[in-house]
Amino acid sequence: MNHKRLYEWITVCVAIVTLFGGLLVGMLLGTVRTVNNGAFLPPGGALEELAAAVEKYYVGGPYDDSAAKLAAEKAFVSELGDPYSCFYSTEEYDRQTQTRNGSYAGIGVTVEEKEAGITITKVADNGPAKDAGLQVGDVLLVFNGHDMRGLKIEDLGGVVSLEEGQTIVVTVLRDGAELDFSLTAAVVVSDMARVEFVGDVACIAVSSFYGNAPQLVADYIAQAEEKGCRAIVVDLRGNPGGDLGVLMDLAADFIGKKEIIYFEYKDGSHDSFTGRHDALTDLPVAVLINGNSASASEAFSGCLQAHKRAVIVGEKSFGKGIAQQSFRLTGGVATLTVAKYYLPDGRCIHGEGITPDIVVAAGESETLAADPQFMAAVQALQNDKED
Repeated sequence: MNHKRLYEWITVCVAIVTLFGGLLVGMLLGTVRTVNNGAFLPPGGALEELAAAVEKYYVGGPYDDSAAKLAAEKAFVSELGDPYSCFYSTEEYDRQTQTRNGSYAGIGVTVEEKEAGITITKVADNGPAKDAGLQVGDVLLVFNGHDMRGLKIEDLGGVVSLEEGQTIVVTVLRDGAELDFSLTAAVVVSDMARVEFVGDVACIAVSSFYGNAPQLVADYIAQAEEKGCRAIVVDLRGNPGGDLGVLMDLAADFIGKKEIIYFEYKDGSHDSFTGRHDALTDLPVAVLINGNSASASEAFSGCLQAHKRAVIVGEKSFGKGIAQQSFRLTGGVATLTVAKYYLPDGRCIHGEGITPDIVVAAGESETLAADPQFMAAVQALQNDKED
């Protein structure tokens, strides 16, 4: 398995994983609150006055009033200068929520920005792309009528949105030849975790803290216990984060009902968040992280480190120690940074990241058994057992 970094989209919301059909955004998200739109843009303000003036006097041609207002609301949040605060139309937000939960309309590929262009790095087993014959390594040239050459990851937002049943044509570059594929977008369900057993060690890789991650991880822990594994390695490399609730479930699997993190809000008040259930295992644990492990994945690894429940191995993490909350307004949804979060030992890792207990550089490896970071974790767990 090659664990090279996928990419970062700092201008939107930390690292993201693109699953064609939607954008999976890495954040530490709390619950969604519904508030009156007036709490965001007061009635009688400059925006309403401007809209009234345009409606009464503007003669420059037809325009979309709703689109103009949405653009103004997006600009309002953008002007905050916070890459983690965003404004979405209701449709955009609902589509993103669906994607985060692991179910989306698309073709089922993950892409990476490489020197050759936007390149497919994963093809979902249950998606249209696999059925059509798209392969890892294919470079996207044209997608649904959009020229992909020269595009950056951050340019894909308006390109990858598809509807179930929509037929599209994709042109890729493969071994110097241009190939065309016709595909019909379908609902693709993504598993947020997977397990691989290497000898008597279970490696549970969690791609994000969304969707079915809690159930899968619980199932994999049970399998590890049943197989008589001596240790578990949790692989969070490239994990961009996710929902607070999922974090509370996954951390509880290993630390039970102990404190995970606490939030500090604008008014100085605090909220503490603990595991939601008793621990599922007492097996020794190592956690793998890298520079693209962010937000909730950092909170997970950091709290296990603080409670001395796991040895952290790999490279320094991204360093996102702030949390967002989404507010459902009349005209859309505003996701705003509302708190700093702190680990149980008092650390705020924003801008700092999690420093591994054992620093190991990534290697070019196709298997876990040849992965230097994984093998370092296995060795560390063996050393702890001998001590």
